[in-house]
Amino acid sequence: MNILITALSSSTGPSGICRHAYSLACCAASRKEISQVTLVVGKWQESYFRHSFRMGDGKLSIVVANIHNDAFARNLWYLWELPKLANAVAADIIHLSFPVPIRRAIINRPVVVSLHDLYPYDEPDNFGFPKVYFNRAFLQQCLREVDLITCVSETTLSRLDTRFPMVARKKAVVVYNCVNINSSRHRYYVITERPFS
Repeated sequence: MNILITALSSSTGPSGICRHAYSLACCAASRKEISQVTLVVGKWQESYFRHSFRMGDGKLSIVVANIHNDAFARNLWYLWELPKLANAVAADIIHLSFPVPIRRAIINRPVVVSLHDLYPYDEPDNFGFPKVYFNRAFLQQCLREVDLITCVSETTLSRLDTRFPMVARKKAVVVYNCVNINSSRHRYYVITERPFS
């Protein structure tokens, strides 16, 4: 089985979304039933993905989207180029690492999205007017179009159920984020001089 995971976002340095996409890719690559994992990043993300994360698994490849890092170009890529790439790499499943606009009618394979929060609804002031309404529309469109929504916590699922109950009850599940720790590279210390507060 081939999985295509998207990490194409505005981040110019490692972020929570990037870490999530990387963890998804590593977990998928570790499964014997997965033969290939393709991770899509923007050209402004390539360097830190290759240098900040261990990308040594032979099943895991990176595809770099050679576009401008602006909202219009990224959304256009998801709408028009994602279906082409899925066909080119013969992906069996597409996993979006966060909600983005897609054209489901031309994607002939299952699409999964990771839902971290309902940020455009919970913190609308952070987007400003009128961008908050575009972000809400893209979120709603993505949630309608995907086959499965993986909420990263019970809280996220609860928020989804409050805001979009039909979507939540029909196709949302909780899949907790995983943590990849290489114990040979990390050391843990216990602080005994003062109490934890």
